[in-house]
Amino acid sequence: MRGHNRPTAGRLRKLGAEVVGVSKDSVKSHCGFRDKFDIGFPLLSDPDLAAHKAYGAWGPKTLYGKTIEGTLRSTFLIAPDGTIAQIWKSVKVDGHAEKIIAALSAAPATKASVAKKPATKAGAGKNPAAKTGAAKTKARRP
Repeated sequence: MRGHNRPTAGRLRKLGAEVVGVSKDSVKSHCGFRDKFDIGFPLLSDPDLAAHKAYGAWGPKTLYGKTIEGTLRSTFLIAPDGTIAQIWKSVKVDGHAEKIIAALSAAPATKASVAKKPATKAGAGKNPAAKTGAAKTKARRP
């Protein structure tokens, strides 16, 4: 399983995308995950959930038949101008990278960011972190 995301991250970069993962886990936890799986893209720690909440990626979800508060797995594609070009919600690993690659292949040839969760509730539009600074000031990279 080691390095399973590295080839995909490389393909995304060739299409002009920058891949970044965000979760509420600690920097220490991210370092262990990064080292174990050799993922090939940076992981940002958002322990106070500022970025998650700014993008609507924290909220009620059902887990084993019980409603809990938690991370809503999402991916968003941010255009070079800072707008959210596309959002994928309820992300499942199988086939997801191909959907992102197809979207990037169809987009104009400009540099874009692809981030795995969080994402906005409202869909396409302005990047809430650009307005709040949440992603820049609260997320930490291991």
